[in-house]
Amino acid sequence: MAWKSFPLFLFTTWSLLTDLAANAQTISIDTPVPPLQWINLSGLLQGSSSPPPLKDAAIGYDESSRLLIIFGGESASGLAQSQTFLLNLDTLSWSVPRPPNNLQRIPAARSAAIYGTDLAASNRQGFVVAGGKASDGNSLTDVWEYDFINQFWSEVNVLPGPLPRWGAAGGIDLATNPIQDRSVPGPNNTFYLAGGFDGIRPSSLSDVWRLNISGTLSSNLPSDTNGSWDHLTIGNLPSKFNVSGTVVGHQVVLTGGCSLLSETVFVQLPGQDLFLFEIPTASLQILRHKFIFYWAL
Repeated sequence: MAWKSFPLFLFTTWSLLTDLAANAQTISIDTPVPPLQWINLSGLLQGSSSPPPLKDAAIGYDESSRLLIIFGGESASGLAQSQTFLLNLDTLSWSVPRPPNNLQRIPAARSAAIYGTDLAASNRQGFVVAGGKASDGNSLTDVWEYDFINQFWSEVNVLPGPLPRWGAAGGIDLATNPIQDRSVPGPNNTFYLAGGFDGIRPSSLSDVWRLNISGTLSSNLPSDTNGSWDHLTIGNLPSKFNVSGTVVGHQVVLTGGCSLLSETVFVQLPGQDLFLFEIPTASLQILRHKFIFYWAL
């Protein structure tokens, strides 16, 4: 398949977004679907710094700056990328970050990472990327955060946690408020990671982890963001990677995905079941041939 451009579509369901964000903890499989619309913005975009065709890139959004961020991904030639692209949704113009001269580090090239926006009062206004598949095909375990205000990347100080992996499901629900932990300074946000593939074992992974992000990210404190991993026990979750999924509050919804069946034969088995696991109760539900519709700001 030839990749010729980087099309951009905006998916809207404005009528229910605000109400659902205010009541973002309950998932219903019987919710009526409101009018939905895809808007093709490709012909309206400006700027010479647009991204090339990519797959499995990390993408996020910061409402206060109106910036959409795209990092990494796999190019049409199959190579992992390390570029960062910014799209201003007010002007529809592409640009690239302009970090301070002393803050020029960037994450290694990768695709199929987990990611999400990290908003914590005045402490952090960032975008987190964790793990992924490196340019040499190996799996990664490092965690990085991009600062929307000063446009630089910083590696998060993280204690050892899950095995390196790519193709995991996870992220964060932006409608979930940060937690004020008595033992951890500053508001702390929670990301989730489920499944994935490490490129070594004969099967994909089935473990679930929680990543707690705390600290401050600014040009004056570029290395003061910290992360800690917690291993969670959630029912009997099948081993999956390249799963479609989302995080709703402290619930993770997964569907589809593939499995590795032997050391030498890579067999992709698209799953039809939908898995819902809730972190506080460590419960797992399997919703066969049903669909969950959920939106949150």
